[in-house]
Amino acid sequence: MSHGPVLLIVPTISLVSQMVQDWKDYGWTDVDRSVHKITGGVSKETHKPVVVSTWQSLSTLRTQS
Repeated sequence: MSHGPVLLIVPTISLVSQMVQDWKDYGWTDVDRSVHKITGGVSKETHKPVVVSTWQSLSTLRTQS
């Protein structure tokens, strides 16, 4: 089964890291290879299929034309 990209928006920066750590705790072994965490100062460009971010970090994201 194939899935498209996933964007998970959380309310705080601490929840970005907590979500990724929770996935590791639940047994997702390739989290670091599959998940891109966007917080202040981190590039928004990625080829990873899952992105976790706050809405504030995405608010300056430019739309592609």
